[in-house]
Amino acid sequence: MQAKLSEQLNNHKTARMKSEAQLAGRIYDNRGDLMSPSHSRKRGIKYRHYLASALVLGIAERAGSIPRAPAAEIEAVCNT
Repeated sequence: MQAKLSEQLNNHKTARMKSEAQLAGRIYDNRGDLMSPSHSRKRGIKYRHYLASALVLGIAERAGSIPRAPAAEIEAVCNT
């Protein structure tokens, strides 16, 4: 059983590492809530962004002052 649990944990980490979202699980809004990676498509172009978890849960009034942030801009600042 322990081997199975360890394998699942390793597979989860591998999947996360393949994600385009470099800050998944590491970025919070100004209210201290986790921001989740998301994306939308418009005319075939993928736009990545981070959403406040309150928006994901459908509680928009609980979201921080910036409920949605463009991923490329945030990741560029963090990489410098």
